[in-house]
Amino acid sequence: MLSIIYTFLLLGRVTATPPLPRLLISLTPIFSTPTTTSSTSGPEITALNVTLVLTGAPYTSPLLSHLLNNGATRTINATLSASDSTGPLSLSTHVDKNTSNAIQFWSVPSGRNIVGDITVRFLAEVPPGLGIGNGPRIDLRRDQGGLIGLGEGFLPRPAVDEEWDVIVRWENTDAYPNGIRAVSSLGEGHEVRAQGRPGRIVDKTYFAVRRLGRWPPWGEDEGESQSQSENEGPFAMYWVREAPPWDLDRLGERIKMLTAAVRNFFGEGKDSFRMFWRRAARGYGGAGGFRSFMMEFTSLAGEELSIDELENLISHESVHGYALMNPVRQQDVWYREGVATYYAVMAPFLAGVVDGDYFVRCMNNNAQAYYTGGTTGLNWTYVLQNYWTSTPLVRTSYFRGFIYLAQVHGLVQQATDGTKGLDDVVLALYQRYKTDAVTQGEQFVAAVAEYVGNTTAAASFEDMTSGKLVIPATDSFAKYGLKLVRQDAEKLELGFSEASFGGVITGLVAGSRAEEAGIREGDKVVRFWSFSTAADSLNNKMKVVIERDGQQSTITYSPRSRNKVECYQWVRMGAA
Repeated sequence: MLSIIYTFLLLGRVTATPPLPRLLISLTPIFSTPTTTSSTSGPEITALNVTLVLTGAPYTSPLLSHLLNNGATRTINATLSASDSTGPLSLSTHVDKNTSNAIQFWSVPSGRNIVGDITVRFLAEVPPGLGIGNGPRIDLRRDQGGLIGLGEGFLPRPAVDEEWDVIVRWENTDAYPNGIRAVSSLGEGHEVRAQGRPGRIVDKTYFAVRRLGRWPPWGEDEGESQSQSENEGPFAMYWVREAPPWDLDRLGERIKMLTAAVRNFFGEGKDSFRMFWRRAARGYGGAGGFRSFMMEFTSLAGEELSIDELENLISHESVHGYALMNPVRQQDVWYREGVATYYAVMAPFLAGVVDGDYFVRCMNNNAQAYYTGGTTGLNWTYVLQNYWTSTPLVRTSYFRGFIYLAQVHGLVQQATDGTKGLDDVVLALYQRYKTDAVTQGEQFVAAVAEYVGNTTAAASFEDMTSGKLVIPATDSFAKYGLKLVRQDAEKLELGFSEASFGGVITGLVAGSRAEEAGIREGDKVVRFWSFSTAADSLNNKMKVVIERDGQQSTITYSPRSRNKVECYQWVRMGAA
């Protein structure tokens, strides 16, 4: 018997799974000295003292990496000090650049043996003007005396993007001034944790600290318990001081249902979902994170963005938690944004959260955005090389990706007599991603080929990337009572150079609706609505507040050329 037990123990030792390497992210807010201004709202948070502790790490070279910019959005590039159990570590640095982004790496000197844990310390202090530019909203930013931002905006992380045990610890929370709270995408409270790749868990986690508003209110479903049932993860929204300009009770309930529909579609219904609001100097927009989303707003955003549009945007961002590629490449952005655009509508519709009219309206808005956007004939390589230079180019990944996926759905339906569709392809890719296998555009095409054959799968992908007009089959969505018909529509046209925003009108297009509405070359641009939102529907308007000769005026017009382009829309079966 003893020999059997001994053998069992030996086998247990042989087959035991080694513990994951651990990354502790320790955050200590730095509070300003109280002033008359801050006395009623509490002291402001000016920076974060950050300590990273790497335990049981694969001490490869490079050790750490950090994104320095994404487009024109810059991140905090702090000076790091590092040590192990034997003393200081002098980390060497180098920067790798590609067409739009730069990544900094830190390496341990050759020949230096690591003993014990590695501890890295630095100060994350937000300089003025950080994040201004045409790029994603990933930066750590001051907001009404608090700090809100994404991990990749200020946190170096392990360069080895494998499975880690990640712990976020807010230090000295008991000593915070009254009402100050700290939250991250991973949860509420002094210490929270998750397991996964740092590229997802660290880079895509939001951090917020200040006197935070919350929906549901603090004390009501603290965001950690099951919110509706044992099968649904918690949901909460957070903001600093100024509440967003929408009905938060109505919006909160709707977003809760929409994001639950998305999570359930991908088989992750028990995942939590947290939404962070951040006030912006101008405009609005968002960025998805790990089981989370951040939305920037101004006090005027409620006039510009309807509840329907806002709900669709947030649904879109929640899909980003599952529309994932590994390793991430910019050339696959059509998949990440296309899947998010497609399932932002499809997942809630399949769950019964939105009705048929909403479904058709959103599908057609997405289709016209592709056909009328002015980039249909552009090669995908050109789009990527010039991605952040214009709104239409950025939008190409969203809507070319969407229409291509709609076409793929029809191809798979046709090849399988309606028994399979795009859902099967996308869900299979998500499961593949979860195994840490390479999951990129090539794997998508291969998954499609399993249903339609290599020739058809490769040809449809080549057509999409080469700039050939993508037209889904007429009956791609027949199971939903829809058919695709040609309905030519006016091409998108701002009427002047996008470089005018934040300055003066330049590049005014003669005879454009912008000119007809009263905009003139040299007018000062005081305020403007989002060009991207104006492009989201054929019926949307563009609004610009200009100043001329000391007088301000508001000009509203349709951002469309009178030239019509080939366009397709879905209509109900039996409609003319």
